[in-house]
Amino acid sequence: MRVRSFSRRSRKTNLLSFEEAVQLVKKGIELKPEPKEIPLGYFLLADLYNRLGQPSLSRRCTHAGVRSSPAPPPTLANRCG
Repeated sequence: MRVRSFSRRSRKTNLLSFEEAVQLVKKGIELKPEPKEIPLGYFLLADLYNRLGQPSLSRRCTHAGVRSSPAPPPTLANRCG
């Protein structure tokens, strides 16, 4: 019984921590960091939204990260030869 109670509390704490992290990352993006750092903020948001069970927001942030990247991401063909 104690294990279940602990894991429920732990999950609630994690969700609150993720939601707080979302707010912090959004604030960081609003502060207009160096252009090369902007994609990282969006990718962090994508990961957090994914962990919060919000796949559509996660995809949107992933696309924003790719679009804001100063250089196009390498393709599989470029990495493999």
